[in-house]
Amino acid sequence: MGSRIVVGGLGLVLLVGLGSWGQSFLVCPQGCLYSSIQEAINDAFPGDTITVGPGTYKEHLEIQEKDLQLVGAGAGQVTLELVAASARVGRGYVGFLIANSIVAIKGFTVVTKGAPLWAQNADVQVRENVFRGGGLGFDDCLVCIEGGLEFVAEDNRWEDYGGSWTINPDLLRAGYALLRLRSDLAVLRRNTFTRLAGLAVAVLSGQAILEENRFEQVWRGVQVGRPGQGRNPEVYAQLLRNRLQGWKDMGDGVLIFDEAYLEGNSISGFAGCAVWQSQPDFERQIRRIIVTDVIKYFLMEALYGKLEELPQATVTGKNNSISQSCGDWCRQTYTQVLCPDQRFYPQGFGGGR
Repeated sequence: MGSRIVVGGLGLVLLVGLGSWGQSFLVCPQGCLYSSIQEAINDAFPGDTITVGPGTYKEHLEIQEKDLQLVGAGAGQVTLELVAASARVGRGYVGFLIANSIVAIKGFTVVTKGAPLWAQNADVQVRENVFRGGGLGFDDCLVCIEGGLEFVAEDNRWEDYGGSWTINPDLLRAGYALLRLRSDLAVLRRNTFTRLAGLAVAVLSGQAILEENRFEQVWRGVQVGRPGQGRNPEVYAQLLRNRLQGWKDMGDGVLIFDEAYLEGNSISGFAGCAVWQSQPDFERQIRRIIVTDVIKYFLMEALYGKLEELPQATVTGKNNSISQSCGDWCRQTYTQVLCPDQRFYPQGFGGGR
C-alpha cells in the first residue's frame, strides 16, 4: 500500500466552513418565502445557505453543481422525509441526490424509508443529524457516497436500518450497508449507530478514519474492502477507540478484506467473529479439515463464497478490548487482541498455540 493516514496529525481541509457562505434562504412550512427546500435550492447560488425552520418536509431533493450549506433548526425539530425519484446520473431511484458539489448538512432528522441519499462525485459533510431508515432496507445502501475527495460525518445518530439478516456473499461484494463509502478519504467521528439489522459501515475504496464512534445493537459493525473477482481498489482503515456491541445472531464486529489498523476499540456481543481477517491460504486448510462437516462447510461457502474471490488482508493493532468468547466456528486469525486471553489462534475453531 502507499501513504498512510497519520493518527492525530491529520490536517483536514474543510471544504465547507460555517460562517463563510453567501446569501441565506429561509424555508418554513408557513409564512416564509419558501415552503419547499428544493425550491430554495433551485434559486440559490454556489456559496449560499439554506436555513430550514421547524417542521416536517416530505420531498425529493437534488443538488447538482452547486456548493451549498443546509442548516436545520435541529434534528429534534426538523424532519426531512425523502421521496424516491429517478436520478439523472445513471442511477435508479433515490431520495436525495448530491452530484458534483460541495455540501454541508446539519440539524436534520433524515428519514429514507428505502429512498437513499446518494452523493456522486461530491464532497459531503454531515454533522449533528439523525439518519433513520424507517425500518426498511434498500438494495445497496441508505447513505451512499460514490466518489469525491472527502466525506466527513461527525456527531450524527444512525438508527433503525432494516437490512435483512443474510449470509449471501453477493451482498458482501456490493457493500450492502446503511453507510457505504467510496471516496478518497472518509472521516467518521463520535457517531452513534443503533438498532441496525444489517451492516452499519462499508468502506470500499480509499482511506478511512473511524474514531470514537459507538455501535450499539448492530448485526455487523464495519466492513473494510470486499471479496470479488478482478481488481479491487485498495482500502485502508483506522479504527480508533470505537465501541462495538453486537445484536441478533451470526454477526461480526469488524470484517476485513484489505488493510486495517485497530487501536483502543471495545468489541463485544457478536455471535460470529469480533474481528475477521480474510486469509485465503488459511481458508483452504480449514475447509480440508471440515469438509466432512456438512453444516459448517456450507455455512462457510455461503458466507464467503469461492476461495479465489478472497483477497489477502492485513490487520495490525494494539490495546483493544475483546469481551466475548472466540466462537467454535469462527476462524481466529487476528494476532494479539482477538480473543479475551490475548493469544494468537492461527488454527481456527478454538485451536491455538
